[in-house]
Amino acid sequence: VVAGGLAAAEGLPPRAPTVDNGGHTAWVLTEINHRPLNLFFKHCEVQDRLNAVGRDISILVQPLDLVRTMKKQLKAIKNYKDYIVM
Repeated sequence: VVAGGLAAAEGLPPRAPTVDNGGHTAWVLTEINHRPLNLFFKHCEVQDRLNAVGRDISILVQPLDLVRTMKKQLKAIKNYKDYIVM
């Protein structure tokens, strides 16, 4: 979150509290305009999705440690790719 940016102006703190309340971590975009992002996305996917939207946009952000935990638990499932949004 950029200080003085739109997200900060709307009240999003610069760092997210960790899931275990042991500190702070970065935010991760997980949804754009009510469409989930692939948790295993390549570097261009998010930018491509952002470039495809107009002036109105909604985003969902989650703490990085939560996303990492979800990815790790998904990978533990035999056919985890069946549960990934492409």
